[in-house]
Amino acid sequence: MTAAVLCAALLWLGAGDPAVPREWAIRRAALAPAERAEELRAGLEATDWTARAAAWEALVRADRIHPTALDADGASAWRDAVPAGLDDPHPNVRALVLALLAEHPGWYALPPDTSRRLAADPLPAVRAALADVLARQPGPVAVEVLAALAADDDPRVGARARRALFLQERGAEPAKFAALDDLDPRTERDAFAERL
Repeated sequence: MTAAVLCAALLWLGAGDPAVPREWAIRRAALAPAERAEELRAGLEATDWTARAAAWEALVRADRIHPTALDADGASAWRDAVPAGLDDPHPNVRALVLALLAEHPGWYALPPDTSRRLAADPLPAVRAALADVLARQPGPVAVEVLAALAADDDPRVGARARRALFLQERGAEPAKFAALDDLDPRTERDAFAERL
């Protein structure tokens, strides 16, 4: 079977799958966020959570491709959408907003109540992304939340929170040492083994 026939077959198989056109829309927006700004804004304001998640995913990917693209003209639209994204009813959207916020800590300082609420989120990806955000937003509330996340039931969240604690400024040493005291070396080993 030639490569062209194989590609055509794969495209035909994916033609009925709504994820295929959505993935291509995400890729197009990620490659040119300024040109697709209206499309992205509409996605951020959509009532369907998959459309909101797709818009945030496109912004996360755009930031990975062009780290300064989202800071250019129209960046205020993305910053202004962060509070609503953090309050989104769907956890996947919240995780994507936090992933983007981790790369742009100056966009939005998490209020203490929001940090505490997100630390109790049922989705581990939200809690892990929160740890990454708090690593770059120093302060006593960040240290408090990170210390709690360091003891999270999900070992991946705990590992990210402990890393974030050590990125905090001086003065967070008691929480850092408490997190180390609670660290069971088997937890780290098991988390590593899960990824293999």
